[in-house]
Amino acid sequence: MLLLLFEIGEGRYALTADQLVEVVPLVQVKKIPLAPPYVVGLLNYRGTPTPVLDLGELLIGTPCEPKFSTRTIIVNYPFDGKNTKKLGLIATQVTETVKTALKEVPASGVLMDESLYRLGTDADNERMIQWFDLKRMLPEQDIIKLFQD
Repeated sequence: MLLLLFEIGEGRYALTADQLVEVVPLVQVKKIPLAPPYVVGLLNYRGTPTPVLDLGELLIGTPCEPKFSTRTIIVNYPFDGKNTKKLGLIATQVTETVKTALKEVPASGVLMDESLYRLGTDADNERMIQWFDLKRMLPEQDIIKLFQD
């Protein structure tokens, strides 16, 4: 399984490559009036207005800092069971993909496969990598509103 690793605050997370569309640099977005604070705005992604969420603001209440390693991760969000919609997720330290021997995500959602860790790094609690489950970690009702006409 190929994973994209990123950080939100002090936590490390992973998305499976089959959910990814593209990783793009931070760009200017169009603000959405009255949107929750974690909704940064709309990105013109290849001609399609794409909502962008700041994962730092959403998960820990602190926006992601605009560093060189801060990126917008474009994902296919499973919208209604059979369709997907493009969604942008801002995260920091979006710099690494890792191939792992895991065949599926563990039920705990915590990835402890030794291949996820650099040589010499212990798999301790501080370096555990949590799977970023799009359906469980993002507020579905708000996302549905973002895609309404």
